[in-house]
Amino acid sequence: MKKTAFILALLLCVTLVSCTGQKAKIHDTLEKIDVSAEYAEFHIMVTNLSDPTLYTEQYPDEYTALAEFGKEGVPYILSYTLETPLNTLNAAFFVCCCYDILGIDDWLTTEPPGNIEAHITALQEYIDSNK
Repeated sequence: MKKTAFILALLLCVTLVSCTGQKAKIHDTLEKIDVSAEYAEFHIMVTNLSDPTLYTEQYPDEYTALAEFGKEGVPYILSYTLETPLNTLNAAFFVCCCYDILGIDDWLTTEPPGNIEAHITALQEYIDSNK
């Protein structure tokens, strides 16, 4: 009994350390990405966004850096985007990356892409309903 409890506790510790390390790696990657340099105004970017993947296609290297974390990384990207004061362009890019990583080709909400919180909420609900 004690041996089983010890093994379970050890597995829990390893899992927590692993998740914390993954979160740190994702946050470090996000901090290095800045896609806002090419746009002076948010509306210039969003006028032609019929779907989320159009924005990620403009920055393939940055998208690839985030896509490497897979679907498991999406909640970390969303929480970082929600909790960190970001330029709206970068926040929109991170949200579009999450759509793309999850394989979602259409917007989950009718809110404009500039309403970052609405899209984060929609993505979190999508993740929760597909667990």
